[in-house]
Amino acid sequence: MDELINKFGSDEYYMGVAGLCSVVGLALSIYLIILTAQVNKKIDKKLKQYTDIENFNANREKFRTDLETYQLLINKDNILNEEIVYKISNIITEFENHPSLLNVKDKYNIWFLKYYLGKTERVSARKKIAGRLSYFISRFNKKEERF
Repeated sequence: MDELINKFGSDEYYMGVAGLCSVVGLALSIYLIILTAQVNKKIDKKLKQYTDIENFNANREKFRTDLETYQLLINKDNILNEEIVYKISNIITEFENHPSLLNVKDKYNIWFLKYYLGKTERVSARKKIAGRLSYFISRFNKKEERF
């Protein structure tokens, strides 16, 4: 047995094969670590998207009815005070906090609604705000099922 160990320990061929196997093993270990990190990142992204969908579906009906009420106040009663603007902004910000649900059209409408809500002469922007609210009312009417 000692002869075999001495032969493997002193022969250049066996030492080269052992060194090559070590390098290949190290490379495979590094590759698996990188692959695992990427898979974990994808899983985290899917989990975040799932959580966003669950939160959206849990609150969408309440947000839709609130926005319908605010739209009715703006259109029928010509009421657009700071409290209503604040509540609409909160609803839109809550929706904006779920980035995995937003498409380009959503982002566009969020930006314009925030722009119109921030205007000082809100009387001229009432129709535009009501129009943007219509988009979000219809958007909240649909249950998210993407996964």
